[in-house]
Amino acid sequence: MLPEPELFARCPLPGCSRFTDVQGQPCDDCRKAFGEMIAHTPGGAPLTAADQAARDAETLAAYSGHTAIIAAAVDQTGDDADEGVTRSNQLCWLCDQRRRCTRVDGRWECRDCATVV
Repeated sequence: MLPEPELFARCPLPGCSRFTDVQGQPCDDCRKAFGEMIAHTPGGAPLTAADQAARDAETLAAYSGHTAIIAAAVDQTGDDADEGVTRSNQLCWLCDQRRRCTRVDGRWECRDCATVV
């Protein structure tokens, strides 16, 4: 089942939800960000709203399937499978810095924050 058509055209680049003037053409922000990397295909057909909605629905379904696979893997291994593991370049949930952290209660915690708490 496809989503309802929208009143305004959206940017066709995946991940961008901004509005655009012409269906199938990238928005001004994407043009500015990607510049010459966006290729113009003379005589090529722009992505229609229906094609864009179908592509986005397929992508969403793939993401949902991936999430289900990850959730099943966590259920098999348990939530605390890597509890106590120490790894480099993890984002500490307390100080938001990338450091060598240890997994504590399902979150990464650096040595500095562990001593403060």
